[in-house]
Amino acid sequence: MRLLDVHRLELKQFMDKEKRPPYAILSHTWGDGEVSFQDLPTSAARSMSGFSKIKKCCELAIQDGFEYVWVDTCCIDKTSSAELSEAINSMYQWYKSSTVCYALLSDVKTGDNSSDPNSSFSKSRWFTRGWTLQELLAPRTVVFYDGNWTEIGTKSTLQMDISRITGIAVEGLSTKVTVDFSIAQRMSWAAKRKTTRVEDIAYCLMGIFRVNMPTLYGEGEQAFIRLQHEILKSSDDHTLFAWTYTTPTNYLFTKWVDPEKERPEFWDDSDQDFSMLAKSPLYFQYAHEIQRLETTGPTYPFSITNKGLHIWLPLVLVQDGIQDQEVYRAILNCKTLDDPRPLVIYLRREPSGDYCRTYTDVLGVMDTQYNPEPVELYIADVEDGIPFPDMPTFILVANPSITQSCTFVGLYDWEEMPNLQQVFHLRPVNQSPQQQFLYIVAENKVHPRARAMVILALERDEDWTYTICCAVYSGQSKIEKAKLCRNFYDFDGVTRNVDRITETLPGGSFISVAFRRYPGEGICYRIVVSFMPPNSNHTVSGLSVNLPQAPPPIRLTIHIGTEHDISPTGLPKGSWTANEYDPRFLWTPPDQQEVALLRLNHPRIQLPVLIFRLVDSDIAVLILSASDASQYGPSSSSSDATTLLNACRNLTHGYSGQRWYRSKDFPQEVRTSEGTMVIKLRGKMFLREPGHQMQVMLL
Repeated sequence: MRLLDVHRLELKQFMDKEKRPPYAILSHTWGDGEVSFQDLPTSAARSMSGFSKIKKCCELAIQDGFEYVWVDTCCIDKTSSAELSEAINSMYQWYKSSTVCYALLSDVKTGDNSSDPNSSFSKSRWFTRGWTLQELLAPRTVVFYDGNWTEIGTKSTLQMDISRITGIAVEGLSTKVTVDFSIAQRMSWAAKRKTTRVEDIAYCLMGIFRVNMPTLYGEGEQAFIRLQHEILKSSDDHTLFAWTYTTPTNYLFTKWVDPEKERPEFWDDSDQDFSMLAKSPLYFQYAHEIQRLETTGPTYPFSITNKGLHIWLPLVLVQDGIQDQEVYRAILNCKTLDDPRPLVIYLRREPSGDYCRTYTDVLGVMDTQYNPEPVELYIADVEDGIPFPDMPTFILVANPSITQSCTFVGLYDWEEMPNLQQVFHLRPVNQSPQQQFLYIVAENKVHPRARAMVILALERDEDWTYTICCAVYSGQSKIEKAKLCRNFYDFDGVTRNVDRITETLPGGSFISVAFRRYPGEGICYRIVVSFMPPNSNHTVSGLSVNLPQAPPPIRLTIHIGTEHDISPTGLPKGSWTANEYDPRFLWTPPDQQEVALLRLNHPRIQLPVLIFRLVDSDIAVLILSASDASQYGPSSSSSDATTLLNACRNLTHGYSGQRWYRSKDFPQEVRTSEGTMVIKLRGKMFLREPGHQMQVMLL
């Protein structure tokens, strides 16, 4: 283990842990400009943005009487795969052996109320990352600091707030040893956490489950399967199998199904076979109350074989709702917190005599009067088991020139959606009698006769791909008739597999409904509804484009360092979205003619205004100085910003002697009253994240 000398800022190797001196350790989330093992000895390290946190960590350690600290960015040579694997396997113990852990929550504001669920502390990115889970659990003492290195509190004093944020029981943050919690409970703590590399969601949990295994970057989701194989070697905890395959359309999330209440509706959406092991910690997101069930009878070992999982479990045949197949309840030695009855999973018996797991969207409970003897089972490892499918989600983009109402149509009632910006999901209409679809009634504020109803639904194909279905109705009588419809397949004129649909309205105007892919994890579409006047130059009625052939939309992700106190304002608002945890702004123009404005606000410094437009699938940027922008009024006025935006819509060759910069012209430097602002712009390097990215920094 290498430790950093807090006075000399030099690394020293300690091979014998018995001779290792007391040390403090840093927990943080990574950002740009981190100081690596190779950077640390160089003179350039001190000018890197990550150096300040290393220096501040050393200063705190000196105040607390330590000679050494450990910081993950610079104490590991990550160019050596062997050293990196050893460090990952040792990291839990390194944090546990530290005397104190300094946890830097760089996105938390000074004076923030940690008890407020909407505070920056409660929403800190630190609580969403995979690696910080062990950094919270392993050390005995954790001291939390905000972005200004002001102490917030300790793990002990903040345990109620941390428990609320993380879902970890208070006892797990204080007196109870981590391994005393069930496997399912520990998995649930990691369910909603993210890691940059897919494999790291498994590697960051090795210490929490007291297992070791080699790291193999490139294996993808198989890393999490390997983790469970290692857990199986040393544990007989059945809660490892008490997961549910949950998708955004499951509405049985936490309902444990009683046998006498089983009915055919439970089986309408689960025709896939699964192995006994989960594909991701996300499958345990509702398992925080699942515990081991201590029994007085004999216990049976289980293991992974070349035929799958070898295990002994009691079986009860399912009598209700199943036809032409043998499905059994398999009773596990686990239960929920307040219910002594054992939980059950569902197994389908194959013609070969082997079993596979099925109906994974629910867990059942078994009445204690059932007490069958365990039988020997081989449960197949389904290699092609379905991982979490890319089920689309949707956001209806607000348009200031259009009045929009959004209604969610379920099986029994209709639900108005007052928050049009919320993300919503739809159950495929062809997979369940519990149909769900959406209708949007849109009306042009300038021309009230331009009014239409948009019907939106999803269909799922046999290969688990999803198709967007859309229909547009105009005319009051047709709209009112459509409102009475409860079955999606009663609608006429439905167009499938579209990214845009355009229809002619009474009076000759047009309505356009576009589905624009939003970047990030999973598949999310922004629904953009717009009206066009008669005789506008576009293709009319029923435009249908095959989604897989559609080019990726132009989008720009802007990273703004939170340490600079810069707060951005984007116009028009419908084109800009903000990430909940990261200091990022995203611009997705609805069409090639869109012009957008980004005003950078600072409490002391007058910063430039950035104007964006599209040119030949590239992004052009006009950088207006604060003085040029001020002629439209004070920077705090949103109406004046709108005036400036409107004035720039027709500009093509610059403004006030300035020019439109293309991505090849960056980086650009802008002088401010207190230094220099550096603006970088480039295309994203990964195909999974098409578009451009911009970085704004104050030096």
